[in-house]
Amino acid sequence: MMSMRIKKRNINTYIVCTFTILSLFLSACNGTSEGTSGDSSGKKQIVLATMSQNRFLDFAKEKYEALHPDIEIVYKVYQEMDIREMGNMAQISMPSKEDQEKYISTINTEMMSGAGPDILDTTELPVDKYKEKNMLANLYDMMDQDQDFNKNEYFQNIWKSTELDGGLYTFPVNFLLEMLSANDELLKQGGVQLQEPLSWDDILTATEQVRQAVGNDVSAISESSPEDLASELVSLYYSQLVDSKNKKAYFDSDDSRRLILKVKEIFDRGFAWSGMSDIQSMEDFSEKMKLTIFSPSYISDPTSFALSDTLYSQPSFDGKNEELAFRTSLNLGLNANSAMKQEAWDFLKFLVSEEMQQAPARIGLPINKQVYNEMFDRMLDDVKKNGSVTTPHGEEPVTVTPEQLESMRPLAEKANQKSSGDPKILDIFRTEIAPYFAGQKSLDDVLRLIQSKVTTYLNE
Repeated sequence: MMSMRIKKRNINTYIVCTFTILSLFLSACNGTSEGTSGDSSGKKQIVLATMSQNRFLDFAKEKYEALHPDIEIVYKVYQEMDIREMGNMAQISMPSKEDQEKYISTINTEMMSGAGPDILDTTELPVDKYKEKNMLANLYDMMDQDQDFNKNEYFQNIWKSTELDGGLYTFPVNFLLEMLSANDELLKQGGVQLQEPLSWDDILTATEQVRQAVGNDVSAISESSPEDLASELVSLYYSQLVDSKNKKAYFDSDDSRRLILKVKEIFDRGFAWSGMSDIQSMEDFSEKMKLTIFSPSYISDPTSFALSDTLYSQPSFDGKNEELAFRTSLNLGLNANSAMKQEAWDFLKFLVSEEMQQAPARIGLPINKQVYNEMFDRMLDDVKKNGSVTTPHGEEPVTVTPEQLESMRPLAEKANQKSSGDPKILDIFRTEIAPYFAGQKSLDDVLRLIQSKVTTYLNE
């Protein structure tokens, strides 16, 4: 059972976490290498490239260079992120689709030519294709050759779920558990008792029961559009729909059809509301959330466990999936053609050290087990002394018992399903599925088109 009881999250926290996640996933990779391993001062240069600025990497660069005077981290950023405060909310200027495509194209060209940065954030890149063309180093090889690196000090389940053909070609520095937080009060009013593993039919049945007791304003989830929800589910079930190794796609399969039809049913029955786009004020948001049964919950810090009611793993379509999903917000690859491979690996190793994993600038759960457990222990000490948890976003202390929190600790070890996928394939899906939800094309037509385009892309 993944479900567990904790006090309901604060509404303000939901907004903070929403924008935190947005900013996290804007981090993507890029950069160019000058083809030199040093500068005029004689220092060795490690080129690190991302699409968006990352404060954790800024901090790591400063710390590492102080410890290694002979090394310079050349940190290249291709997209500055514009965040403007608007009262209690924020407006984020996200990179446009054109910016992302230009960046990906630039990196692809550099990597294909044997150049490119020494270290690159692979979040928005086709890692499968890079691996196939031997452009990324297998980081397991780097670990095995390093006698000072102990794999047992890290959450290897996160690495295993990130593998390609048994190799590790992108290095998660942190991770976030991707779960659903249930509004226990609404479920109680509807007389609903849920048991895991959940299916999407369970979600809809529960919503219908709650509506009968509370009213038709009750929603199952918040989501901006059917194509957004469908894209998120494709990311979640990506391995069932795309076989990159054998260059096969299954978007015309029964599983794909069932996924899309279930999303359509959710919106046709009015069980989803359009999230932030409908909100005019904090009061509107608060009222909507009070009538929403399930909210996405990205567990990014041990104290995040204290901000939810009952937590559930993501539902499957058959109700048999007991996997626990996670996302990674900073994934770094090591250029297989780098002239600074050993030095670059040493910097990657530094990012997951206890010192850096404790850094306030790091966002998400630490990949380092020792740091994770120390954070949990400190939180438990606070609970034993005060009976409550002080969350990192300034809310009022949340009352919780040590037993409730301790039951959450093993979740990090259980995470085993990475929400991922080639960004190009996800973009093809989202673009081509939209006309179906708009009533402009038949499901058969869009599935054939998606299948054709994805298959062509896989075989390029």
